[in-house]
Amino acid sequence: MNGKRLEELISEAWASPRSQMWYQGQWRSSDWLFRASETMECSLREAGFGTGQRLLALLPVCPEFHALSLACWRLGGTIVPVNTAAGIGAIESVVRRADASLAVLGPETLPHKADMESWGQPCANVSPEGELSSVKVRATQQDDPETAVIFFTSGTTGVPKGVPLTHGNLRSNIESAVQHAIELTDDMVMLNVLPNFHALGCVVSGWLPLVAGIKQAMVRSFLPVSAVVEAAQASHANLSVMVPTMLHFLVGTLLKARTSLPDMRLVISGGDRLATNLELRAREVFSGARLVEGYGVTESSPVLAVTALGREHRTGTVGTFLPGVEYKLQGLDGKPAQGNEGELWVRGPSITTHYFRDPENTALRFKDGWFGTDDQVRIDPDGTITILERVSDLIIVGGFSVYPQEVEAALASHPAVRQAAVVGHRQSVSGEVVRGFVVLADGASVSSSELIEWCRQRLPHFKVPRKIEFLSELPVNALGKVLRRKLRELCEKEK
Repeated sequence: MNGKRLEELISEAWASPRSQMWYQGQWRSSDWLFRASETMECSLREAGFGTGQRLLALLPVCPEFHALSLACWRLGGTIVPVNTAAGIGAIESVVRRADASLAVLGPETLPHKADMESWGQPCANVSPEGELSSVKVRATQQDDPETAVIFFTSGTTGVPKGVPLTHGNLRSNIESAVQHAIELTDDMVMLNVLPNFHALGCVVSGWLPLVAGIKQAMVRSFLPVSAVVEAAQASHANLSVMVPTMLHFLVGTLLKARTSLPDMRLVISGGDRLATNLELRAREVFSGARLVEGYGVTESSPVLAVTALGREHRTGTVGTFLPGVEYKLQGLDGKPAQGNEGELWVRGPSITTHYFRDPENTALRFKDGWFGTDDQVRIDPDGTITILERVSDLIIVGGFSVYPQEVEAALASHPAVRQAAVVGHRQSVSGEVVRGFVVLADGASVSSSELIEWCRQRLPHFKVPRKIEFLSELPVNALGKVLRRKLRELCEKEK
């Protein structure tokens, strides 16, 4: 790919007539993509958007998002996808930290426009034809024009961390992933259902097909799942990347409807651990497809490992490292691990070097060119990787990160709550859910359903506790720190 930027690679790849996007019942050609992106580019340029500036995108999976990305990159800007399902508090946090010149909203996110403008964030609307309206930008501190995207992800303090990825990072990851795990064919159609603010969805499901010049079927939302099935069947999708929770619901829907996706040839599960029983059910449903599991982090653009072409997938493993990824294992004492287990540290051309304007977290996770993943792994002699556990207490719900402190703060803000703690409780099939434990204030009374509703009004849906249990006291150590392992043990006793 010769060091080219993504917009250059996409322009070359989409010169082929086979490069199309299926969306809402029809195919959109490269002519539509280039026309829409050029229209957006003109609007942005006339408003003063340019090199080193950031553009917030509050859009679902749709062709307009790709056109906006191209327009932004041509002007030397950086696209910043925002979680459109997040509560207004989470959106405000990203808006204030991103320091963007402009935010682009779709129909679903227009209700946030007034709030965002009250924070001083200029906003524009995008039409289904790819036209921007009311474009005004503000002057902001310029950043590296080679930064293609910034994804915001929960950090060790619960405050969103910005992960800047360059055109070089993304180009390397896409090229290595294709070389390692995907046999490209002229008839290939990627089923794109993961949201844009999720690095796995944005890069692998969305931008990889653009760079590779293959078709993609875009589904605005995973729910209802029946719409995903219809889109996959109508577009003859034969490749998909999903988190296990999505795979669980898709498999259930296909079984209930007694239908199938006969064109599917490759299904890659990532973003969370794939439960063994779900893998077995998925293999029955996708009997004619290859089902493999991958692993990565946002900081790696995002894929680090996946079962390689020509190798059998071993249940419970995530394959082998992509070409170009170097690794080392570190013990809890910070010294090189003895044996083949330890915390995984990686480096390579697809891995970012820092967090956006966050020197403290950068110093914690980036050391001498290496990035600490915070994941405990085992690596077999043949290079096969098994994820053992998370070093931190991060909870993964449907492939999305949930940091306990954010949920605990929401619970503790209720006047009846004295103390609160949450942990991840792994379900047999659908992955982790958030479980809450609460100590009530003296004389206070509130039900678990009331607290769940309280959280629902303040948090994105995937961060809301599935169940809340009341305790007389939280288990703590001698320093008063909550012993989360004791809370996990309480969850396990219920199984």
